Amino acid sequence: MKQPQEIEANFVIPAIRKQLAVEMSKNKLNQKSISELLGISGAAVSQYVKSKRATANIKFDKITLEKIKESAKNISGDKSCAIKEINSICSFIRKSNCLCKIHKSIESVNCKGECCCQ
Repeated sequence: MKQPQEIEANFVIPAIRKQLAVEMSKNKLNQKSISELLGISGAAVSQYVKSKRATANIKFDKITLEKIKESAKNISGDKSCAIKEINSICSFIRKSNCLCKIHKSIESVNCKGECCCQ
């Protein structure tokens, strides 16, 4: 069984980066600008936007998607750094029980009582 931290590192953070790259490209930023702002390679941005990377079927709820859109605007406007925004989104995902849902969608998790993801 994967630890919640493994789920975040291997699935959630790439899915967040993918959503950020997609949102930033919708805001007319080019791949080079997006890669610089997110601190990732241009190839990674291209793969995120073309759905060739972070392909696990991670579905964020509407509230999380809105937070990601707001973070994309903050990062694009250079109001905040990507690391701070991604950490904020991860923290929200942990607190909102979304991590548990993602964990259960990736592997069979048998939580007795309180969820092991929290």
